[in-house]
Amino acid sequence: MNGSRSSSRDGTIISSEPCQLKPLTYAQHAELFKNDYESESENARERGLNPLQYHPRFVIPEPEWNATRMHDGFECRALRYLSGGLEINGFLYKPTSTPGRLLPVVILNRGGNRDFSKWTAWGLIQTAHPFGQAGFVVLASQYRGGGGSQGRDEFGGADVNDVLNLLPVAESLGCADLNNVFMFGFSRGGMMTYLSIKRKAPICAAAVLSGLADLEHTASIRPDMRKEFAETIPGFAGHETEALRDRSAVQWANEIDVPVLLMHGTADWRVSAVQPLHLAQELQRFNKNYQLMMFANDGHGLPAHRSERYGAAIEWFKSFAQT
Repeated sequence: MNGSRSSSRDGTIISSEPCQLKPLTYAQHAELFKNDYESESENARERGLNPLQYHPRFVIPEPEWNATRMHDGFECRALRYLSGGLEINGFLYKPTSTPGRLLPVVILNRGGNRDFSKWTAWGLIQTAHPFGQAGFVVLASQYRGGGGSQGRDEFGGADVNDVLNLLPVAESLGCADLNNVFMFGFSRGGMMTYLSIKRKAPICAAAVLSGLADLEHTASIRPDMRKEFAETIPGFAGHETEALRDRSAVQWANEIDVPVLLMHGTADWRVSAVQPLHLAQELQRFNKNYQLMMFANDGHGLPAHRSERYGAAIEWFKSFAQT
């Protein structure tokens, strides 16, 4: 079995199982959301930012939550696929039935590193469901070194291949329109999206939410993240500046050759709002196709603008769909 897998091509699916959701009530979800929002807001205030005060309207309404939880008409599958000789975990979310149809694809690029902020089945479904409802097939990777995947996280190194190898995964599905592939990246996933574009991923457009675009800036204001970079990026100790710049889209905005939607909150303490502003300036300098949406006093991931963040991305993707 190991020999046959090692000889298989990148993107080969070696297992596919239905997603398993852990028990959760709407009341528990709402309480978890509130606690997380208030914790993030406190961190932001400690850094001199002015986040929006929590309001119950920020939480997904219960009927919508129930519909997402049930996701009738859609299936979520936990995948294991090959990438560079490693077995990588990921997810597929799509309509249950796709007779004779080719559907556009969205690749979701997660944030975090290693097991921090790894996808859970429920987290994936919450993110993927709006795209599924809009008619997209959704794929996502845990990246190597996280979420049960083999290998080690290189934070924008060889792990970018785990994103790119979702393209042959999509091809194998039989229902994916490879002429209409898009990317949606969150936080570190923004960096992964930019790096995929730099690597000439055949995508029509991208949307980046609270995206990491300048690792040097992050390292200078967040010692905790500099430590994460040192632990994950190969050869960091001897080539710090080069390693950070190689992963920072602000350094090579001229290579961003697909339309990019940038969405960011001004009270984001994890990835400073300076970064999308700087990247937008660079994209403007090189006459690139982009749109910048800044949300006053919202935080990392735009938790107070749940509907807007997905609606804007879907509208952006559809405006660049190939017919």
